[in-house]
Amino acid sequence: MPSPFPGMNPYFEQPGRWRGFHNKFLTELNYAIMRTIAPGYYVDIEESLTIDITRDDDAPPRRRPKLMIADVAVRRGMRSTGGTAVAEARTGNRLQSVVARLPDFVRVPHRWLTIRDLKGKKVVTVIEVLSPANKAPGKDRGAYLDKREAIFSSDAHFVEIDLLRGGEPMPFEGCPTSDYRIAVSRVLQRPSVEIWPFGLRDPIPIVPVPLKPADPELPIDLKAVLDSVYDGGRSELTIYDDPPEPPLARRDATWAKKLLTSL
Repeated sequence: MPSPFPGMNPYFEQPGRWRGFHNKFLTELNYAIMRTIAPGYYVDIEESLTIDITRDDDAPPRRRPKLMIADVAVRRGMRSTGGTAVAEARTGNRLQSVVARLPDFVRVPHRWLTIRDLKGKKVVTVIEVLSPANKAPGKDRGAYLDKREAIFSSDAHFVEIDLLRGGEPMPFEGCPTSDYRIAVSRVLQRPSVEIWPFGLRDPIPIVPVPLKPADPELPIDLKAVLDSVYDGGRSELTIYDDPPEPPLARRDATWAKKLLTSL
């Protein structure tokens, strides 16, 4: 069953749902590109890692990114484990171990897609799907903007997919206000960027993914990718328990409710 919305499903934008959706969406997008891309390329999910520390006295929990590991390919099958700090206390003439705990921490990965030349392993195109941290003030947004600027200064194409209504949009001169937007920055056309702004009730545009000059751009149907995530996860059973966040305008909420009556 495909998502009942013609474009982005706003119920995936809930903070508690987004991370799982983001990971599944990137995986399905990876598969969609690999199925249709010309020979001579390969696609990979790559990752940087931040460590967030949350203490009991934090209200609300503070995010303190401490570690950034950039351009590391995802290694499947690996899992992180917690640690135990052991202190030694002197009791008479003997040393006795004392079991202590590290502060609770959450690993928040940042993942994106790269299309590389199969022969030379050179990055041809970077594809980003924005997360709430990219659109919120703070270190995460600053780090992302720095990375974005570095890509704009490189000889790699860049595709930026924003499927979040909330937060501060990425800076573009001359871009109209919209719920969502997709930007394609082609190397030879910079500083110009092609942008597709679209709304909640609009279909998601077909994205033209630029490749090497000798190869035609690869059209990707992002709605089909979203529907694969929606259907594969039986999302109709779980994501409608809570209202969208940010809340929908009254007219959009009425429209969305009518769409969901068919489920």
